[in-house]
Amino acid sequence: MIRSSRNRWRPFVAGAFALAALSGCPCLVRAADLLDAYRLALAGDPVLSQAEATRQAAREGVGVARGPLLPQVSASLGYARTRTADGAEVGIASPSSSRQPALALSQTLFDLGRLAALRAEQARADSEDASYRAAQQALPVRVAAAYIGVLMAADTLAISQANEDAFVRQVAESEARYRAGLSALVDLDQARAYAASARANTIGARQALDAAHEALAELTGAPLAGLRTLREDASIALPEPADAQAWVGIALQNNPLIQSRRDAVVAAERTIDGARSGHWPTLTAGVDVGRPAVWPADGSGRDGRTIASVGLLLKLPLTDGGTTQSLVRQALAQRDAAQAALEAQRRQVARDVADQFRSVAAGLQQIEATRAAVASAAKALEAMRVGQQTGTRTMTDLLLAIQQLGAAQAAYSQARHRCAYDRLVLLQLAGTVGEADLAALNAQLI
Repeated sequence: MIRSSRNRWRPFVAGAFALAALSGCPCLVRAADLLDAYRLALAGDPVLSQAEATRQAAREGVGVARGPLLPQVSASLGYARTRTADGAEVGIASPSSSRQPALALSQTLFDLGRLAALRAEQARADSEDASYRAAQQALPVRVAAAYIGVLMAADTLAISQANEDAFVRQVAESEARYRAGLSALVDLDQARAYAASARANTIGARQALDAAHEALAELTGAPLAGLRTLREDASIALPEPADAQAWVGIALQNNPLIQSRRDAVVAAERTIDGARSGHWPTLTAGVDVGRPAVWPADGSGRDGRTIASVGLLLKLPLTDGGTTQSLVRQALAQRDAAQAALEAQRRQVARDVADQFRSVAAGLQQIEATRAAVASAAKALEAMRVGQQTGTRTMTDLLLAIQQLGAAQAAYSQARHRCAYDRLVLLQLAGTVGEADLAALNAQLI
């Protein structure tokens, strides 16, 4: 069995990473990054492997369709034992034996049906090539989604834990103030309620982080710990050209899923040609070479001599009960379905690209807005602490300020990571994403 070089080294790459992770290899002391995750996924992703195998199967279909158009050679050997009813015939001994070795060569000279089938298989193979390219381009985006999902979940857990710690401290302070007679019991009850709610949020955030790690391990085939995080000053810019319709035009030309649909339409049209060929004649040339032998000799003088024959076979179909017409109508309907699928894919990609471009543009604005919100919430919390100590602010005001700061920090984290991911998705829809784009995002990690 022939295996691609990627498949051949896949188990060794994944195994090396897993062994190093289990053995505490010094080479894994540094934090794993996005490219580490991508290379592991590239070595062992079953989705990509399935797409590769499907593509190879389609390519072999071309060879299957080409075979009948190439010379066909066969060898045969026949043996017969003959005995006449009355024991003898004039000029023929009874019983007698005969041997008939033969070599046959045939070549199709004209067969539009088989030629159309070959062209249809070539178009289907091209369609699977495009589908494989789509799977290749989807992999870095899938890895980025899982990796960024871990970072977002880790940030959420850190923020939840910080909120819980802040509320716990507030409970301790409220207890002290209540014992000293400086605050009412309602303030302590409020602090305890917020602390309990924060504790529940922390438990949920920890569970979400574990699930995010499992999702990443599903892609890489091995767990990765200590992931590098997105820099606070990460540079995320709107990709050029800065126009949604320009990106739509790029996607309609380069998106591999659209190309796969185009090739599927071509394959359907070739199938129509093959169906219509049922009304056309076929012409085949043949050469047969034999060396018959009969014993006892029959007196014909042919024993042991080579006999060769050359001929042409012309077949002209007259009627097939309407099968050809039905095949043509079936192929036309399949072509119409393929064209409709192509148009649906084009419209979906156009809509998705425009939406994704707007998401990236809005995401950049959200990063700035949420960054400012975090700064304002932090200042408001400090003011609330001072006001609560001096009696100008209530416990409720302080607790809400702590909660508001956590929400602002979570929104800021979401905006930063989501914008980085949305940019990759835009490049994927445009059909231009690759490892270089993943490396550019990886450079923004610390």
